[in-house]
Amino acid sequence: MRSWLVRHPLKARIAIAAIVLLATGCAAPSSSTSTPRTPQAASPDVPINTDPCAQRLHELCGTLLLYYNTHHALPPTLAALAQAPGAKDAGDLACPASGQPYVYIPAGVPVDPPPSRVVLFDPTPAHGERSGGGKRFAIVIQPPSQPAGVLQARVIAIPEARAKVLRDAAAAAASSTTRP
Repeated sequence: MRSWLVRHPLKARIAIAAIVLLATGCAAPSSSTSTPRTPQAASPDVPINTDPCAQRLHELCGTLLLYYNTHHALPPTLAALAQAPGAKDAGDLACPASGQPYVYIPAGVPVDPPPSRVVLFDPTPAHGERSGGGKRFAIVIQPPSQPAGVLQARVIAIPEARAKVLRDAAAAAASSTTRP
């Protein structure tokens, strides 16, 4: 008798993806100490668990994880992410506070702890103005440590004072797409 996995390959793949998502999911933000290149976790004035932007990014974490599980790579563009299964459930690929589209850099911007990378973030510091400078929400991924490993994704809030590396990366990405 053939195993259930062989008889139902699509169902097996979906079940495995669901288990992977439940096991890794969008982890809670890290509160580790940081170096100058490291975004910091959310402060109390930025409710990462109730902010509409953070919630949308959590949904997009699931979309990124499903895409990665299927293609073994991140989507090449924001448009490709928008067409991925689950993206429509997450809503527009724009910050609900500013209305501006998220910035997506598939190669990522390195952050601590290595080899973590910010791959998607707010274009403006539209969150937590009560703290006197605002914050940007971002999706940070931790690539698999082994070939058959699991991609991890989480949402963090980055103080504007530490967002220079993101602004520079966004400017570089924008200029590389406008060159002939």
